[in-house]
Amino acid sequence: MRSKYWKMTGMSLVLLATGGSAWAVDGVVEINAARVAAGGITPGDTPGFPATISESGSYRLTGSLVVQGGGPAIKIDAGWVTLDLGGFELRCFAEGGCGPGHGIDGSLADNAWISNGTVRGFGNSGIFVDDESRVERVNVRNNADAGVAVGVGSIIAGVIASLNGSDGINAGLDSTVRDSVARNNGDDGISVGFGSTVSNCSAHSNDDDGFVAGPGSTLANNSAYNNDEDGFDLGIEFGNDNVNGGLAIGNSAIGNAALGLRMEATWGFRENVINGINLGSNVCGTNTVCP
Repeated sequence: MRSKYWKMTGMSLVLLATGGSAWAVDGVVEINAARVAAGGITPGDTPGFPATISESGSYRLTGSLVVQGGGPAIKIDAGWVTLDLGGFELRCFAEGGCGPGHGIDGSLADNAWISNGTVRGFGNSGIFVDDESRVERVNVRNNADAGVAVGVGSIIAGVIASLNGSDGINAGLDSTVRDSVARNNGDDGISVGFGSTVSNCSAHSNDDDGFVAGPGSTLANNSAYNNDEDGFDLGIEFGNDNVNGGLAIGNSAIGNAALGLRMEATWGFRENVINGINLGSNVCGTNTVCP
């Protein structure tokens, strides 16, 4: 009986190894350089880059991927995809020389969940995914456009975005960004749309504003330091909305080249520590001098 059992197990392993997708024992599809070269990771995936994910499910890197020529490294063409980078990295062979492709292109894929790795050196954004997505514990650096760009209702947590050509982190309306760092990026550090929440983040040494947020947003316990424009730009870049305010609580803005905190008159604020250029009396609303 024992001999028969082991023979059957061996046959099962052979069948798994020769199937269309490299399923791990936990039901996760494994992606590595050999699988990318062979193609067939999912239906329609051709040999070479990009590795195309055309089916919902769970995927995991088992090694770093280095792209030569044009990006992206991974293209997600289905919703409800979970991609664990496994602590590995996606990178361009010649940093910034991968053409116009994103590192991970999920521009037509909502409900993506990407985590746990590094994406660097691509000719467009590092990670670009659609609505209601999550990006967590990822380092995105030296990409020609944004580090991470996500659509409406998304979550970004534990991300480090540095030395990217545009915004470090850019999120659509009703999104959440928390516990993240954006530094030395070519535009804003962290930019979010209407009705978003940004908390416990740091934006420093970016070439434009540290934080930009649309009306209806809440920014709490963030730090903006040494940015080349305002520390916080709240509502101003969204068409000077004088109706829909937001809330700024417990933030600090120190050493920024322009104003520490610039916001529409309808925004509320308390317990913020601001150091900036005094351009005259500070005014709350239309007539009341700020404390």
